[in-house]
Amino acid sequence: AGFLLGPNSPIGLPAFSNTEADLELGDFGILFLLFAEGLNLSPQRVKQLGQFGKLGVAQLLASMALLFAALLVAGPYVVNFFAANTFLHMDDNVVQLFNSPSEAFCIAAAGALSSSAFV
Repeated sequence: AGFLLGPNSPIGLPAFSNTEADLELGDFGILFLLFAEGLNLSPQRVKQLGQFGKLGVAQLLASMALLFAALLVAGPYVVNFFAANTFLHMDDNVVQLFNSPSEAFCIAAAGALSSSAFV
């Protein structure tokens, strides 16, 4: 939906074309989300959630390892396939992202951290 409503909409619906105001609006949304989640926490609840710390670390490491392996092995093939067979224009820098193990690890770590926030 954001792709269709954004400033680069392919069908001409740039509902959110003021990017500075959109960033501020997004910041307020995150602020309110964190405030609402903070209202639900108590010291007892934090202690209860602390019991699952080892499981959370295991989930984070497993997600990171899975994403790293997928990006390192299949990443270049997928990006090259989409660059050659779709209407999406891929910059050469994007294609080169998946050729380096250190860059694949950084992308996998960011992906695992962002996915664990929703779990």
